[in-house]
Amino acid sequence: MESKGSIAVLDWLRFPLAVAVVFIHSYGNPPLCASCVASDPCAQDSIFALFRVLFSRALPSFAVPLFFLISGYLFFYQMDDWSWKVYGNKLRRRVHRLLLPYILWIALYALHLSPTTVGGVLAGAKPLSALWLRFHAMGGWHIFWDSHLFGHTSSLLLSDVYSTGPLLAPLWFVRDLMVLVLFAPLFYQLVKRFRWLPLAVVAVCHLANVWIPVSGFSASSTLWFLLGATFGICGKDIVSVGLRWRKWGGVVAFVLLVPLVWLQATKVGCSDFPKRLLITAYGLAAITAVVGFVEQGFRKDRLHPRPFLSKSSFFVYASHIFLLTSVMRQISHIGATFPLQILAYLLTPLATVVACLALYFILDRLQMLLRTFV
Repeated sequence: MESKGSIAVLDWLRFPLAVAVVFIHSYGNPPLCASCVASDPCAQDSIFALFRVLFSRALPSFAVPLFFLISGYLFFYQMDDWSWKVYGNKLRRRVHRLLLPYILWIALYALHLSPTTVGGVLAGAKPLSALWLRFHAMGGWHIFWDSHLFGHTSSLLLSDVYSTGPLLAPLWFVRDLMVLVLFAPLFYQLVKRFRWLPLAVVAVCHLANVWIPVSGFSASSTLWFLLGATFGICGKDIVSVGLRWRKWGGVVAFVLLVPLVWLQATKVGCSDFPKRLLITAYGLAAITAVVGFVEQGFRKDRLHPRPFLSKSSFFVYASHIFLLTSVMRQISHIGATFPLQILAYLLTPLATVVACLALYFILDRLQMLLRTFV
């Protein structure tokens, strides 16, 4: 049977992946006590910690890698020969779809974090220069690139490799993606000449943690983008491959979840080779299973395109941080017993997504209404 369309399947996946990212950022409180989990995994607090690690650290960890993979695949989709004109058109589209929204969302988040300063300037109680001073206090121009530090690992090549992001932390994905797009001509020539070898080299570098310590150019993002790019350049249908191996991918992902959850719950900050290998293997298996089973759902007419959800995916991805803390604070009041803790944890990301969708719906309708008067 022929695929009903790789593009439709990958487009459908955007919204569930955005929801998965919201779950990643909904870990919440209390802080994880790795030694407590290791010493008494059956204690109520340990079970709650393992539950949160499962749904916020392990299970959705394939979401951002799949975003990169989709981006790499679609960038080179049906590109039989290199064309600088086509590349230039793709760059221009990404300026509108990535760069401008990236800058505007970060600027909006900076204003969101400065209500006193913004309110004072609007009320005339503070001079306009107060915004400039606040901008510098938040990190200056670094807020658009590397003002957020996620952590660092020891590199075997040069120095420590730092994981950074812009002020609006989830947009590190967009930052890295824009950098990778600039390397697209190099990726194309390497893959055309050496096929899968460049991907293997990057995979080894990623697993060995040997990489150039430059913010915005990470081994992980390069690995997954290049995987998608290699499929696209080599003319391989990523959805058909997923369909073929979906069952094995599901089995392997399920088996790897157990050690992955335990490692992430008992060795906080661990970033050694076993952890990188485990996360990468799980990501590859989970991506294969998810893509394959979604394609199967399309073939059996159990799944259908959802244009509204697909269009809203970036809005949910970028805006959920604005609402997440407030939603988490409100839902946490429902109770402190173990069942209510579990309920509050699950409701927080779901309620945040619903709020984002409602806001997107309102803004979308307002935009349509304004267009009728212009």
